[in-house]
Amino acid sequence: MAVALLTPDSIDMLEKCLLEATPDTQIISGGTDMLIHLRKNGFSDARLIDLSGVQELKFIKEDVDTITIGALTTLNTIAWSKTIQDHLPALCTAADQVGSTQIRNAATIGGNVANAFAGADLIPPLVALSAQIDILGKQGTRRSLPINEFICGNRKNILEPGEVIEQIRVDKKNTVQYFGKIGSRSRVTISKINMAAVLEIDVQVIKRANIVFGALGASAFSSSHVQVYLQGKVTSDISFEALSEIMKKQVDDAIPTRASRHYKREAVKALAAGLMDAIATKCEVAHEKCV
Repeated sequence: MAVALLTPDSIDMLEKCLLEATPDTQIISGGTDMLIHLRKNGFSDARLIDLSGVQELKFIKEDVDTITIGALTTLNTIAWSKTIQDHLPALCTAADQVGSTQIRNAATIGGNVANAFAGADLIPPLVALSAQIDILGKQGTRRSLPINEFICGNRKNILEPGEVIEQIRVDKKNTVQYFGKIGSRSRVTISKINMAAVLEIDVQVIKRANIVFGALGASAFSSSHVQVYLQGKVTSDISFEALSEIMKKQVDDAIPTRASRHYKREAVKALAAGLMDAIATKCEVAHEKCV
């Protein structure tokens, strides 16, 4: 048994390490998921590249139109960021609800996305926000693609050997955002189902809705059922009963034969209520500003 550990401390050193990457090379970001894997499956011959020393990948930057988050930015940094709280509240809420404080101090956004776990909490809001993933490859090559194209299944992504996530970009928009999750406990729990919503509302009319479910299939996906119901609707006309029934239909369509279907059909009612509260709160604030 032999484990080779490479610890680059700069982008330049990282690029050199990536040149030596093979299909068996494992990339460690926060390492929280990797440790679970190694404990479960045991250690074997492996080549590991630990990104934790690359300070250039730890940042949150805001410009006029975009927020950019370095791949090694921890979940607690995201949850506590005023920039994220103000412009990406769904992502802020999702980051704050992952695991324990200790996990959030170590886990990173890049690791959460690259791991591509079907029940990951950060992925639904990033999909709903149409996030772009910037990838660094061998010899400094770079490419970008939408997150829904980056993830291709449960724990599957499109990264090639010698590629890592460098940063994640999200356009700033004036939207109503919501993230909710249902698990076996109120805190420190893995999502049995989660949902993110990003709504563009103009004079109390929903002009565009992106509703994304997680832990309801191999990867997070946009719900056409819910989006069709919401788009074009006056916010005061949204019915809790109708929204809940449409969400239940989405569950039925996504997992028609799975044993967890009955539980999740009931769980989505809490997500429907949370979304309606978020819409009502935003509309009340907008009304107060106009008075």
